[in-house]
Amino acid sequence: MLGRTESKLEKGENEIQQLGGKAEVAICNTSLKGEVQKTIEVVLTEGKIDLVINHAGVGYFGPLQHYEPHQIDEIIDTNVKGTIYISQALLPHFLKQNKGKIINLNS
Repeated sequence: MLGRTESKLEKGENEIQQLGGKAEVAICNTSLKGEVQKTIEVVLTEGKIDLVINHAGVGYFGPLQHYEPHQIDEIIDTNVKGTIYISQALLPHFLKQNKGKIINLNS
């Protein structure tokens, strides 16, 4: 699992392990393409990835006319670009191993 908040990642990792599953975590800001690429490269040297669920998201709530430009940028950078960056980083690996699944969940 990749994410920006270590405590949330560790909680998710523990829940998966308690259910008998296997999970690894890494800190990564998915809105930064270079950081995504480096993190994926490190993860792939330590193991393999067969499935990615893109579910990173940022949201601001309230009337649209009150959104500030930096809030809109953060939403697009994380929710849209982050999904694309993760998929781009993993697609060559999935094609090379001739398997892999990408699931995108956005709201």
